[in-house]
Amino acid sequence: NFNIAPTREMPLEGAELAMDWRPLPSQRLQLNYAYLDIDGPRRGDDNIAFVPQHSGSLGWWQAYESGWQFTTTYVFYNDLRVRRFHFDRLDTRLAHRLRLSGRQQLELAAVMQWRLSDEPELRRENGSDRHRGWFSLDWRY
Repeated sequence: NFNIAPTREMPLEGAELAMDWRPLPSQRLQLNYAYLDIDGPRRGDDNIAFVPQHSGSLGWWQAYESGWQFTTTYVFYNDLRVRRFHFDRLDTRLAHRLRLSGRQQLELAAVMQWRLSDEPELRRENGSDRHRGWFSLDWRY
């Protein structure tokens, strides 16, 4: 049973750092990092057991005049309160946007995610595949 409702007061201390840089209008680099220290029992409380002490991401976005877009993002978190581990994943997305008549647009995209560590996303019960990918079709009108 997983209860997400707060059951008692838990003091939090931490810091967050974010940087967003656009060297060109068609490019973007983003860096995020967070440190969180939560004061409460180490075991028996799902409300705080899966809070990572360190987490962050590094992402790069690139758009081309031809309608192509490329994105890659590295994400990580580690040191959950229930156990020490390191989770990280690399996500990539390649998309092509086609302009149709009027305001209509069609976007075809392929996304791949590679889990770089052997750890699951927060819990073993999540059981997602180590690597996964999908295609999407987006029609805007």
